[in-house]
Amino acid sequence: MTDILGASDPFFARMANSDLAMHKVKSTLNEKKLQDIDAAAKDFEAMFIGEMLAPMFDTVQTDEVSGGGQGEDTWKGMLVEEYAKQIVKTGGIGLSDDIKAKMIEMQEAAQTPLDQEISQK
Repeated sequence: MTDILGASDPFFARMANSDLAMHKVKSTLNEKKLQDIDAAAKDFEAMFIGEMLAPMFDTVQTDEVSGGGQGEDTWKGMLVEEYAKQIVKTGGIGLSDDIKAKMIEMQEAAQTPLDQEISQK
């Protein structure tokens, strides 16, 4: 199946949906708002990936001589969080693109009634 750009790769289809949504609302949302939406979508994807990675790291056995204890549990959580952020920075799993497109769509829908009321007056 191909997307609107003719690409058959699902990765490019996701990108096109997000880019199309961004293009549609460029005139209604300012650049700061678009950056905030992008950051929120990426933060959510990183949190989701972190939750998926955490059980994998729970199964890693630690060496009692050089590891273990409460400190390792704390640092392991931070390490998983940083791994998740790096995964998102390198492309992630595509979740942030869909979230960003939906958030932009919601922002546009929220602004539309106000614009209509103003134009009617």
